Order: sequence, then C-alpha cells, then structure tokens
Amino acid sequence: STGYGIYLQTNNNNILSSNTVTTSSATNAYGLYLDNADNNNFTNDKVNATNAAEVYSLSTSTGNKITSMILLGDENLTTGSFVGVSINVNTTPPSGPSGKTDLTDFLNITNLSATSYIDFNLSYTDSDVSAIDESVILIYRYNSSSGSWNSLNTSSVDTANNIVKSGN
Repeated sequence: STGYGIYLQTNNNNILSSNTVTTSSATNAYGLYLDNADNNNFTNDKVNATNAAEVYSLSTSTGNKITSMILLGDENLTTGSFVGVSINVNTTPPSGPSGKTDLTDFLNITNLSATSYIDFNLSYTDSDVSAIDESVILIYRYNSSSGSWNSLNTSSVDTANNIVKSGN
C-alpha cells in the first residue's frame, strides 16, 4: 500500500513548522511528498519514514526549502533549494571513506529527473567531532559502481556553527 505523512499536491506558499511525521509498514509511505508544490517552507519538522524516503520531491515542485528537519531521529537537514530528489536516511551504509572518520550521517539522495538539484547542509554537535580535526570535515559521495568514496568538490565546513555544506 501507499501512504504519506505530508502530501502536498498543487499546494503553494505554505509554511509547515514543528510537525512530527512517522510513516511505517507501507511501501512508498513517504514522510514528505511534493507533487507540483512550489515555494513551501518546512521548519523544525521531524520526519521518520520506514520503507520509504523521508523526503520525495517530484521535478514539478520548485522553490521549496527545509530548515532544521530531523530525519529518522538524528540527521539535521537544511536545504537552500531542492528539485526532483528523494532523500532517505541510509541505516546500513557501506564502510566510510578509508582513513576518514564518519559522523554517522548517511543519506541516500537520488535524482528523480534530468533536472534534479539539491543544495543542503547537515548540522553536527561538538561531541560528534571531539576526536577529529573539525576543519577538514567534508561531504562525500559513494560511487556504487566503483565502490569508492569521493568528496564533493563544492563541500565546505562552517566550524563556528557546526555545519557541513554540500555547496551546490
């Protein structure tokens, strides 16, 4: 069956804040589903989708923004912009990049169209980085064909505010 936590279709210019969304036991039970929904803002929401993506946005949905969305109880996601992507927390990721320490934030971000785009930030705490040099934190992308990790060339870290940025 299919179910949705928040489903916006041809809904524009909404502000959704401090919602807790949990979906489970259904195939494609998306936490947040956007279809032809533009310029919506999601702030301080908590989204947990079992067996589906936490966020699913068709390429017909533009101008949407996420601020401090907690995904699956841990990952703190902020987006400047996203179009045509599926965002899912990966609870069983491959081993992290060799010689690097992971912060345990693994997202599967899948392009759903040729025009897909996402610019995102992930927040972390001081305790997450207590044993590493915070200034070298980057976002990495896993290439499943080669089995290797590559840092995003545009990735950067804001150590004052504990944010790692995709930089897209």
